[in-house]
Amino acid sequence: MANISKLNRIKEYAKCVQSPAYYGENYCKVFDQTNGGDVPFKVFPRQREFIENCLKYDFNIVRKPRQTGVSTTAALFVATNAMFEDNRKTLIIANKQDTAHEFLKKVKSFVNYVPKWMGIKVIRETMGLIILNNGSEIKAVATSEDALRGFTPTLLVMDEAAYIDHGENVWTAAQPSLSTGGGAILLSTPNGRDPLYYEIYDAAKNDKNNFHITEFKWFEDPRFNKNLTWTKGDMVIDDWLRRKVVEDDFITFDKLEERGFTPTSSWFVDMCRQLNGDERKIAQEILGSFLGSGDNVIDDQWINIQDKENVKTPIRTEEFDGNMWIWEDPIPDHQYVQSIDVSRGDSADFSTIVIIDVNTGCQVAEYQGMVPGDYLGQMGFKYGNKYQAYTIVDITGGYGIATILKLLDMGFEKRLIHYDHTRSKVLIDRLKGLRKGEKIPGFNISGNNRVLVIQELERQVRQQEFIVRSSRAISEMRTWIYKNGRADHAQGKHDDILMAMGQALFVINTSFKNLKRHNSTTKAMIDSMTSDSTEYKDEITPQTNYNGQTDQLWNTKEYNWLFPGAAR
Repeated sequence: MANISKLNRIKEYAKCVQSPAYYGENYCKVFDQTNGGDVPFKVFPRQREFIENCLKYDFNIVRKPRQTGVSTTAALFVATNAMFEDNRKTLIIANKQDTAHEFLKKVKSFVNYVPKWMGIKVIRETMGLIILNNGSEIKAVATSEDALRGFTPTLLVMDEAAYIDHGENVWTAAQPSLSTGGGAILLSTPNGRDPLYYEIYDAAKNDKNNFHITEFKWFEDPRFNKNLTWTKGDMVIDDWLRRKVVEDDFITFDKLEERGFTPTSSWFVDMCRQLNGDERKIAQEILGSFLGSGDNVIDDQWINIQDKENVKTPIRTEEFDGNMWIWEDPIPDHQYVQSIDVSRGDSADFSTIVIIDVNTGCQVAEYQGMVPGDYLGQMGFKYGNKYQAYTIVDITGGYGIATILKLLDMGFEKRLIHYDHTRSKVLIDRLKGLRKGEKIPGFNISGNNRVLVIQELERQVRQQEFIVRSSRAISEMRTWIYKNGRADHAQGKHDDILMAMGQALFVINTSFKNLKRHNSTTKAMIDSMTSDSTEYKDEITPQTNYNGQTDQLWNTKEYNWLFPGAAR
């Protein structure tokens, strides 16, 4: 294009400014290992999406498997950003000096392809720095506590961010310069649940920061998806043979993944062999999965199934903070359970409401926020009435007492409140005026039934009996681990939603699920079961927190209202 007219030069320059992909595809080459030489740079559809996201959003994070060319694509964006914007200061940080310099080398390559007539020149160049004649600078360093010393970036690029030692400290140190019009790009293959990359990704997934996520999948790359086949049980979809990947394919790919299909190809099989069939390495290196330390309460396999097949965007959000997520409105003749877990009042946990459709086993609503117990009682009253939901309030440690009292003070129906036994003298004294027989309103989690609550949630998630809609719940599952044999959230994380889910599923399973099954026989049989204290003693499995046969029969009566025809 050396001899093009001045007008066409202006047009070309404008196209390059507006589209880094255009500049790359029309002016640049990259080294291709397969061909053993330089080839014209070709932007794949997902790479193009990533570039567009970098233009549109200041903060971007990429989740990728190995060998997807994301670093090269990011280098193209960094180069064009520096060339076509004056006085840009870009800092590239990587886990190793060689990695940082290799990234900068790619940037230099793209800069060197710029036509002379564009007037862009490199005026200074070292192994770790290039300075352009428009005042833009690009610096590459390995991570360290003083990586930002003497350099104030307007764009921070962290390559292999999950592998950067103390990367969270570097990120914190960069905030003053990035908070005033700056931006950041975080690239990485997952490395467990590290304190920087995973934390930012997880927060972005739940709309808790301003990062935009671009997801790369191995099967979207035309180099890797030859002979691509999708399978689910006995179903096979193999009509991708000899077909070029076009942008519309990604819509189809996403739908297949959502429906539980698993992709494979000859390239994928070869890569799995190179990794010696190591499932954890395959999941991390090729599938781009976040893997825990192996001590997760719920296995990643079952969490991922819920995440792919069941998690949905709420149909709307409610309450003053927008943290009440609604997926379904009440359906006539359906039964609902509302489970409430009350915050201790500090930053270590949240107040939570989870509502479950008993008929479908599906989560229909969820709240998570910092509100006091009495306000949570008002919310429980509102949504309990809306769904006519049987309501379980965690009163362990006395934190839920204010919620119980508010519910009853506002006139919430007592038949819709769960009553439980407790040995806690404090709880008995504070709620003795509200006792029903030997029980007090609320659900008291002790050391023994806590294990059963957790086991019930794990079982129903694993066996896909419970449908999880919430991305917040999925995030809690990924950091729910065993500490010294006790299920607990990882440091700085939460499990409030999970405990609310667990207590709801526990009550559903131990108290009225069996009653519903037996109700399908005859009303007379249910009448007999609710009045005879010996004949059906094995029908509802005794639990540690439920005092033998008498308790189970009491519970049976409490839940008769859920099932038409049962004796009251």
